[in-house]
This record gives sequence, C-alpha cells and structure tokens, in this order.
Amino acid sequence: MPTTTDNRAKRALLIGIDAYPSLTPLHGCVNDVQLMRGILTGNFGFASENIALQVTPARFAANSDAIPDIAEAGVPTRLDYVAC
Repeated sequence: MPTTTDNRAKRALLIGIDAYPSLTPLHGCVNDVQLMRGILTGNFGFASENIALQVTPARFAANSDAIPDIAEAGVPTRLDYVAC
C-alpha cells in the first residue's frame, strides 16, 4: 500500500454506464466501478463518503431503448461534473 504524508482528503468520481440510447448495451461497467470503490477504500485509504458513483440507473439497464431524453431523465451531464 502506498504511503503518503499528505493530509488532504482523497476523492474519486467513478462512472459506470452500461446502457446508451441506440447502441448495443455494455456489460460490466457498473460492476467495475463498484469493485473499484472497494479497492480505493480497502487498499488506498479513501473514505467511502469521498467516492461518488454515477452508474446506469437500474430501470434502464435491461432496455437501453427505454432511456429517455437526458433533459427529461435528469441524468447527469458534463456540466454537472464540471460544477463539482
């Protein structure tokens, strides 16, 4: 495990999107970010409250055609992340 003398909080934004409109769904992206969260907290000393996860909502995972327009769905956009 890496050691550090830096006392600043470690933060992470993990994004896992399996479903996209009009594209073949991916498999495993959501699972990957959940596993990475465990690695960051267990091996690298990240506090779980300092890790933000953005994943495909479960209601869209099975049917990417059901994903509504981004403005209607309230799905985070680039502007949401830049504002962080």
